[in-house]
Amino acid sequence: MLTGQETVHDIIVRHPEAVKVLHKYGITAEAAEHFGYKSIGHAALVLKIPLKKILDDLAAATGEKVKEAKVTGIQAVKPGVRKGGLENIGRIVAVHSGKGGVGKTFVAVNLAAFLAEKGYKVGLLDADVDCPNILHLLKAEGKLLADARKMIVPLEKFGMKIVSMAPLLNSEDEALMWRGPVVSRVLEQFLYDVAWGDLDVLVVDLPPGTSDIPITLYHMLPRCETLLVTTPHQLGLLDAKKAAALAKRMNVRILGIVENMGGEVFGKNRGAEVAEKLGVPFLGSISLHAAYAQIPADGSPHVADSGDLREIYELLWKKIGK
Repeated sequence: MLTGQETVHDIIVRHPEAVKVLHKYGITAEAAEHFGYKSIGHAALVLKIPLKKILDDLAAATGEKVKEAKVTGIQAVKPGVRKGGLENIGRIVAVHSGKGGVGKTFVAVNLAAFLAEKGYKVGLLDADVDCPNILHLLKAEGKLLADARKMIVPLEKFGMKIVSMAPLLNSEDEALMWRGPVVSRVLEQFLYDVAWGDLDVLVVDLPPGTSDIPITLYHMLPRCETLLVTTPHQLGLLDAKKAAALAKRMNVRILGIVENMGGEVFGKNRGAEVAEKLGVPFLGSISLHAAYAQIPADGSPHVADSGDLREIYELLWKKIGK
């Protein structure tokens, strides 16, 4: 009989076919260990998923019947995501774009690396939960482990503290089919349940678009600031306006617009025109270079060895670093 009191490990051992069902809801053995889920019922409570729905799906997959769930011994979870706090982090800069494929992650990683090299204490959060690729870009490896306080210990490379969903996946090719409430809860845990320590800047690489993750971040941390990335392409520029509209609607400060992939192919400085119309600073144009498409053997960010890119980030930080 399924009750909800079972641990994730017990269910998986008893019914290997349950893995796919639990994974659909963002409940994995790794997540249970890192986030301290005491039972299926506890995970459902934390993730705000109806326990009956999970148990019904498990019953359909395993053939076991469902017993009326009476989940006990679990501390009540306050409704809604946490909000505010994180006073140990000086600034939270969200790198966002309205459209995918504009090089937002490239801009975020190089910004974080640039600041770390300048001596700032920097955190880098890969908030693209569905498609996390920062660790791949940095050639960083390792597992997210919990400390004695059950806080997630970030990975570290190139002077940055890094948190990503990638270490919790079975493989890089795995597709996460998670709905909004699940990914929003993961983002909350990656912000509040991580041993970030004292940071000058936390750079958050948001997924593109104006859906769950950016809305959740802006709601939780209205003091965060956003840096918008676009290409000179008309569609990139159009969707940059949508990302700006979301930030303005949620009263989030827009630091400015960075144009990526500028040059002969897409044009250059068209992002400046959009920035002017939106009344926000234009922070510079990063040229389209074939070298930027290559990942160095050690994963070192291109800002470390590109004078042109370093100059752009120097000027960018002069404008937004105050």
